Amino acid sequence: LTGSRKHLDLLRDQAETLAREIDESPHGWIEDYPGECYPVDVLGAIVAIHEADAVLGTDRSAFVRRAFRAFEKECLDRSVNLPPYSASVRTGRPSSPSRGCGNSYAIWLCTRVWPEVAQRWMDLYVQHFWQRRWLFDGFREWPSHLPGNDWYADVDSGPVVAGHGFAACAFGLAAARATGRFDLARPLATEALATSWPLPWGTLLTPRLLSNATDAPYLGEAAMLWVLVQQPRPGVPARTGGAVSGYVFVLLGVYLGFGSLLVVRAVRRVRLLWSGRV
Repeated sequence: LTGSRKHLDLLRDQAETLAREIDESPHGWIEDYPGECYPVDVLGAIVAIHEADAVLGTDRSAFVRRAFRAFEKECLDRSVNLPPYSASVRTGRPSSPSRGCGNSYAIWLCTRVWPEVAQRWMDLYVQHFWQRRWLFDGFREWPSHLPGNDWYADVDSGPVVAGHGFAACAFGLAAARATGRFDLARPLATEALATSWPLPWGTLLTPRLLSNATDAPYLGEAAMLWVLVQQPRPGVPARTGGAVSGYVFVLLGVYLGFGSLLVVRAVRRVRLLWSGRV
């Protein structure tokens, strides 16, 4: 953005050493923390290394091709043929099932390096994770064949309500848009916008409240902006359509009722002031 070359040496060293560590690993995975490997984070590193080429003038396309070994065959959760949430670096096998919070991010990342694979993963993601339940449309945190996980929460998934994962749906909007699935993006976007509670002066109330007021007050709003502006790459077919879920109309009713209550109270207050009774 600035044209500064101040940190290019640091970027080059990080890209080279990280690519070497991933390339030399037995199965293409490395650990985030001692004893903990999350394949989607490895995919994030692969994308970052690939996109550093444009800045550094390097070509690591061979590394990117070889890195795909960590996201095929036995490295996948074979019940859904999608990347697992966590895995064993030693054995090269999943250590937990595929989850929505990982898939939504992984599919968006995949469009940056293996776009054809991203389209295939999105089809599988919809098949095993998309649901319409109660008044909601969205992605489940756990695949539909794993019962008993409809109410859950952790630091990655956020709250899971009736099976729908907050992170899975939020970042699933970015994945849907990046793969041309605007039929899925429409219900997700309208739900996200309704939940954000837009205020008259432009602030999104819910994302602002969920952000760190001291160090990152705009984090939630920045995330909303990011997911809403993702576009498919040229040549990716767009699937349009999609319905607005009942949840959106319920929230709009709540907004209208709350706003009407404020207006009534304000009018009543003005009338009392005008009559001199206050």
